[in-house]
Amino acid sequence: MVRLPVLWLAQFALPWAEFWDLFPVVAPWLQTAQLVLAGVVMVITVLLLRPLYQRDPLIRFWAVGTFLSTLPACAAPPNDRLLTASGVGGAILIARFIAANLERDYPYARRTANAATAGLIAVHALFSPFALPLRTLAIDGLEVLMRRADKTIPSDPGVTQREVVLINPPVDPMPIYFAGFRQAQGIPRPHYLRWLALGVSEIVVSRLDDKTLNIHPTEGYLSNSSQWMLRDRSQPSRVGDTVELADSTFVVKSVTNDQRPLDVQVRFAEPLESPHYQWLQWGRHEYVSFHVPAVGESVTIPAVDMRSALLGLGLGDS
Repeated sequence: MVRLPVLWLAQFALPWAEFWDLFPVVAPWLQTAQLVLAGVVMVITVLLLRPLYQRDPLIRFWAVGTFLSTLPACAAPPNDRLLTASGVGGAILIARFIAANLERDYPYARRTANAATAGLIAVHALFSPFALPLRTLAIDGLEVLMRRADKTIPSDPGVTQREVVLINPPVDPMPIYFAGFRQAQGIPRPHYLRWLALGVSEIVVSRLDDKTLNIHPTEGYLSNSSQWMLRDRSQPSRVGDTVELADSTFVVKSVTNDQRPLDVQVRFAEPLESPHYQWLQWGRHEYVSFHVPAVGESVTIPAVDMRSALLGLGLGDS
């Protein structure tokens, strides 16, 4: 009900689908505006194609195919790269509508059809070709950020025997992609790489004993859409839920009103001061050292300044 309209909007108009996860960083209301615009564009698209749909079986075929091929893409967060299949039918529908109107073969709403034709030509024939080179640089931009952050994670040969613990990575890719990134670059990887929460909200880290921390993101875990990629919303979290890893155990100690983890206790295999662990937190554009609090003490880590983190895409070596 959310991703389909956003993808449909990106297929036929603007903005691009990946803005869905970027807008909350700038202003949360922009996400609502994008969804409303998506609904409007879906209705307009159906109404404009209806005269062609009623008389041309090929238009019916491509319209149904475009819709059905978009449904599987709804399994992942919205992104234009998911529109490869539906883009085939979408391109044909756009071209057929423009051709019908230019050839005076469109039977209804001449002014509306002319406005829609002008808009489609502006977006797909004028703006998009020029935007494509800039859009491809987004991947390079992510690599710039990855390289900058990766340089602040230990890479000495001994790190293969140590565990690196990230307290508050700013976004999911920052911890998730590191293993593959280092494998591809031939850089030594930590024996274990763990992260305790994302820095999208303020985090309170409390030391319970020599081996245990309590992690409390003020907005709870799973507080933004990207964190739900591998989590089913129909399976709420419960107090006592436990995840056991080779070197650590995560236990949910409290949940939010909407059944997301709020407090999570993490128990490690060795005392936290052990040289086996290297503790890092996100600074401005990179990871910096984190000092584990003493037993019975707490430390509050501010939410990551996402605008500053994203601006880091353009800084440092590429």
